[in-house]
Amino acid sequence: MPELEVIAITVEDAIAAERGGATSIEIITNLAVGGLTPDMDLVRGILNEVRVATHVIVRPHAETFSYSDSDKQVMLQTVRELAKLPLTSVVIGGMTANGDFDFDLLRAVMDEIEAERITIHRVIDHVNDPFADLQKLSQMIGRVLCSGAPTDVYAGRNTMGEWIKALGETIHFKCGGGITFANIAAIQQVVNAPMYHVGGCVRKKGVVDLGLVEKLVELLQANQKGDP
Repeated sequence: MPELEVIAITVEDAIAAERGGATSIEIITNLAVGGLTPDMDLVRGILNEVRVATHVIVRPHAETFSYSDSDKQVMLQTVRELAKLPLTSVVIGGMTANGDFDFDLLRAVMDEIEAERITIHRVIDHVNDPFADLQKLSQMIGRVLCSGAPTDVYAGRNTMGEWIKALGETIHFKCGGGITFANIAAIQQVVNAPMYHVGGCVRKKGVVDLGLVEKLVELLQANQKGDP
């Protein structure tokens, strides 16, 4: 059955997500820009309160996915610190100035934390040749959060579905970006992903609402057409 991952920006968000039936949480700050590296105290606080899978984004700014050497040093130091904590994975990625996926950065990250504790984020939706890079990534890491398009997963649902059909046995795909209660059925029908990643659609007044999480879990289970 499909699983749900919910973005958490507070301890309360994480608790509500877990109680509502989410099986995974991504810890971030600044939801408005797609998520930035959270404070380490927030990460520890959430890890102390929940038992579901926990993933922490490592993204120093939202200006670009092409990072300077100093940006990369900050990212690697953050990964070094997070590797000491009992979290499931760091959520990370970058691209070169030419628009290709930054495999050198990934290899540096893999020197700091185990490959199975790495998730590649939606940078893959922005690179020159996403499918070719996904093929390479399938030999290196096991998780990717993506949309199939730079905008959102509704726009990229056909591409996302193709990626899952081709590489779903080696990559655990998290389908995210712009999911709402109005479009989830149309997305699911095409994508058939093992996991759906949401932020805003399960929030009321800026905080995760347990009832909305429960409702989305029920919808995902009702709509899934078969094991992806």
